[in-house]
Amino acid sequence: MSPDSKFAASPINIRDKDYDFSLDLSYISIVEKEPFCGTENESAMKHMNELSTLSNLFSDDIKIRTYFVTKIFPFSLKGAAKIWYDNLSPGSIDSPIGLVNAFFQKYFPASAQHAALQKIFDFVQVEGDKLPESWARFCSLIRALPKHPLAKKELLDIFYNALTVESRTYLDSSAGCVFRKRTPAEAE
Repeated sequence: MSPDSKFAASPINIRDKDYDFSLDLSYISIVEKEPFCGTENESAMKHMNELSTLSNLFSDDIKIRTYFVTKIFPFSLKGAAKIWYDNLSPGSIDSPIGLVNAFFQKYFPASAQHAALQKIFDFVQVEGDKLPESWARFCSLIRALPKHPLAKKELLDIFYNALTVESRTYLDSSAGCVFRKRTPAEAE
């Protein structure tokens, strides 16, 4: 017997036999320990990445992992975020991407995406930072905006231009030529 979408209490209504699995309660208790509450100092992207990382423990199958994130998602919310979720129309989410889009529309709007993109453009190597530390910090800015419009070559140019003279000289000598003349694959 399949659920009738007219009587669905949950916003999530995925009609796929692969979505019909049970979760171990230990997963629920894990996500309830650090819930997303919808406050300004929280990152919607970080929250979804953490759920995705947890899904890697559940299955090797990409489809099942996205379904896992969709199933566990309601348990990962508290406060204003839980109220937002509970107020979505019953049955309005019919796919994992639909859930992600609705969540990001609410908690990672265009203004926040623009601010994250601006942080990439404004990146500078902090005096005293070693090159690997700067690269890790730059990569974290990129991960905070996975659908950025920048090509790898542009990102590498932004990173290179933001480095201290000492770090640029080191990269050039390591590359055996001017670092920026390398292809993106070689540069990485």
